[in-house]
Amino acid sequence: MMKALAFVFLLSACDAADVPLVAEPQCPTPHAPVLHALASGTRLSFGETVEVGSAALGHAPDTWDPNDSFVLGADDVSVFARAPGAAEACTFRADVHVVERFATDDGVAADDPRIVAWASTVTAVSWGRDNDADAEVAARALGPATGDTYDTASLGNGGRLTVGFDAPIVDGDGPDFVIFENGFSDQFLELAFVEVSTDGHTFVRFPTQALGMTPVSGYGTLDAGTVSGVAGRYRAGVGTTFDLALLRFDPDVRAGRVDLDRITRVRVVDIVGDGATSDSFGAPIYDPTPTYGTAGFDLEAVGVIND
Repeated sequence: MMKALAFVFLLSACDAADVPLVAEPQCPTPHAPVLHALASGTRLSFGETVEVGSAALGHAPDTWDPNDSFVLGADDVSVFARAPGAAEACTFRADVHVVERFATDDGVAADDPRIVAWASTVTAVSWGRDNDADAEVAARALGPATGDTYDTASLGNGGRLTVGFDAPIVDGDGPDFVIFENGFSDQFLELAFVEVSTDGHTFVRFPTQALGMTPVSGYGTLDAGTVSGVAGRYRAGVGTTFDLALLRFDPDVRAGRVDLDRITRVRVVDIVGDGATSDSFGAPIYDPTPTYGTAGFDLEAVGVIND
């Protein structure tokens, strides 16, 4: 019986730097991609041999063993990793919920009172392939989500668009921001990676996981319960939420290059869903491919929950 769990990952790229970087922390901490839910059998890789421990949720490990990874079983678990002899403050910890499939009832409606602000400026855009010119209107990604399926910025296949805000997003309780696409149904879904930045130069990407996805034709359908950590899991008018806490062990966050209490940019990167692109664990991600005219991810809005 499969289940799923939670963790983080990385990435950097560029807009325009406007905030100074912060020095490396004194104690490096292991990291692995995490989500609030992951599948049984998922391997959390730390990239090098460290001390790894595990325990029931809310407990500390009794033993630590040298290993470069941890493989999830069937039960919820707290996973720990540290450099040999490291202080408690330098220990990686993730509370993992193992599930059969990802939740499909955690979207946020456009009129949800938790949304306190919306993206106010486009700071960078790189249009992808197969778009009509009138689909490439970046300003349509600004302001409130309306559920209007035509009021979107179509990124094109492989395109990307970065938005900014009047006030930074902060890492508060629960989800911190939400992204809206214009899916016509609960199954016609176009997906995108999501990245955040403090200075407009260094970005970190939210981790993703795909569970046994299969190829999707150009205007075919997919099951939202088979993928997590991506934008576009819900139809028009319902947004996908993102929790900055998942990024707390990312190397650029630990080094201070990205401040989770001062996120000024959110970048949305269209996934070309032909299977050539992988999730954080190496599995292929599929979505409707190819599409034309209004190709790729159609970004309607980015809403702020915690600022």
